Amino acid sequence: MNNYEHFQLSQKVVLYSRATKKFLLLKDAAPESEYVKKYGLWDLPGGRLEKGEDQLVSLAREMQEEVGDLKYELGDVIYATTMSVAKDDPEDPHRVKLFYLATTEDENVTISEEHTEFVWKSLEEIEADIDCKDWLKNAIAAAITKLRAQEGANDTLRILADFENYKKRVANDEKELYGHLVKKIVTELIPVLDNFHAATGHVPADAAGSPWVMGITYIEKQFEEVLASHGVTVLEVKPGDAFDPTKHEALDHKTTEGEEEKPLKIEKVVQKGYKIKDKLVRPAKVIVS
Repeated sequence: MNNYEHFQLSQKVVLYSRATKKFLLLKDAAPESEYVKKYGLWDLPGGRLEKGEDQLVSLAREMQEEVGDLKYELGDVIYATTMSVAKDDPEDPHRVKLFYLATTEDENVTISEEHTEFVWKSLEEIEADIDCKDWLKNAIAAAITKLRAQEGANDTLRILADFENYKKRVANDEKELYGHLVKKIVTELIPVLDNFHAATGHVPADAAGSPWVMGITYIEKQFEEVLASHGVTVLEVKPGDAFDPTKHEALDHKTTEGEEEKPLKIEKVVQKGYKIKDKLVRPAKVIVS
């Protein structure tokens, strides 16, 4: 069988333009040949596998020869059939034709001398064209089935990706809302804690050990522990620290007459400041000098 052994393999590419949703067809340059009389004027790019040649290497070679440097993405085999060359011969099982699906965004085709014309046709145009034979229509139909399956898979992936993004947005919104609620509640509760501090800080010495004072002190500690469990902590501020306007609120500025200008230091902490993790809830009220 000349350069072919066991069977003759022909490979064709159903090339689909994603931009126009059409398929590439090539018109044969030998309209009187037996092949054309049986299989029609319109063909697909591709050709026969030569003895000892790798399938994909052969296909790339044929595509280069028949469509030039057009860029495409080669997919899977989508259809297969047997064939014969003579018009009236039955299909020869030793002559096999495989059809690959390929997609492209590029329609700059450069045809070889094997063809006189190329066109991009839609499925509807191919089905209505009497010069497009059944084998060609069957290959295009197989391509359409594969493309629709791919589009369905892509839609599923997009839906899953959108859902994941939605869950992330909801989680972030819930986290932000939780942060706002905690800050609002803490802002309203801190003055109550201030009152506890004021009360326990002015207990007479002779009443310090009384059950009532011990109970109030326990409630004060429990209050602090609940706030701490939500990330609320006291700002670490003490006399002698440098004044920081982003954390401290100066209630008074003690100065000495004739004293040179110098960096402000905290003289006294009048009221504690609080933060939730790294976010300030209330600045510490201080006297600076």
